[in-house]
Amino acid sequence: MKLKDFVIAEDIRFENGNKISIMGVVDDEVTLTLPDDVEWPIPYRFGVFIRLNVEKTDLKPTKFTLTVVHDVNTIAKLDGSFEQKDTLGKIMLPLVINPFPLPGYGTIRFIIDIYNNENLLISESKELKVYPTKLEHN
Repeated sequence: MKLKDFVIAEDIRFENGNKISIMGVVDDEVTLTLPDDVEWPIPYRFGVFIRLNVEKTDLKPTKFTLTVVHDVNTIAKLDGSFEQKDTLGKIMLPLVINPFPLPGYGTIRFIIDIYNNENLLISESKELKVYPTKLEHN
């Protein structure tokens, strides 16, 4: 099994014709324009898109866990399972977290763990920094 895509975005939408649209793809940082006296946490929206290629000889994935860590604290955890089919081939896992309680500026890490029963098959993570927007005055 191979992790083909692991994309963090602001939104994922399900379209007609079995299509998925991914908007606001995030690379490694997000800047937010907020008042100085903002009260944390604030609601935010994240989409996580995972695509796996599964060969016939691979152990079949049965479940997954998505863990979200802010700096060193786990702030969200999502567990799910895969529907078993005879030949899996390609698995797309679009996950939308809305509203996501963003606890403050800092580092957000998204960790996806894919299992066959209790055996860990894949563990990957993506990290991004959340910064305040720096306004320039002339």
